[in-house]
Parts: sequence; structure tokens; C-alpha cells
Amino acid sequence: MAGSFHSPRTSAPHWAASLEGTSYGVDVSYIHLSTTRVDVGPPLHQHPYAEVVMIRRGQAMFTLGTEQFLARAGQTLIIPSDTPHTFRTLGPERYESVATHLSREFVSELLEADNDFR
Repeated sequence: MAGSFHSPRTSAPHWAASLEGTSYGVDVSYIHLSTTRVDVGPPLHQHPYAEVVMIRRGQAMFTLGTEQFLARAGQTLIIPSDTPHTFRTLGPERYESVATHLSREFVSELLEADNDFR
């Protein structure tokens, strides 16, 4: 299968795009998030594989296991497998990140109630 090119709507206030590797015969999947909203983030969850998050713009408060810390544009986080994690965007500038899941498909165990990725 030929490669794919994704062109996000960069001017929209909030958007997310994802791609599962299984559709392309590769062993990685990704989520690209961009938002100007504050307090956006997933519920606490974990994966049976590692995840690498590259923060391209803005800042967010991340929780990894029992630790909480501020992460900013230019930083890359490596989240080990089976590590509970979440984040919340802080504003005021746009937050943008690319999360690479080292798996052909997304596998998540929710550890708190789903908040519809507010």
C-alpha cells in the first residue's frame, strides 16, 4: 500500500487526527492534537506499549504514574508501557503535540471515567 499524507486544519480552534499503523502495515500509530482550549486532555489511562509524545507548541500539565510536571514546546516525553498517564492543556497559546504509539493499533485501558477528551 502506498504512503499517506495528512494535512490538518491548522486554523481551527481544536482538532485531532489519528492514524493506526495496521491500516498501512506498520507497527506504529499516532495522534496529532492541536487546540487553543484550556483543560483539554484524556482521562487517566495506560497502554501495554510505550508512547512517545513530542510537544510542538504550548504547554500542558502531565501526570505520569505518581509524578506531575509541566511540559512545554520542544520537549519529548517517553512514557513506558503500563504507566498511568494523562495531561491537561494550560494555554494561553495553542497546544500542539504528536503522540506516537509503538503499536499497530491503539490499545488503552481507562483508569478513570471517560471525560470525552474535553
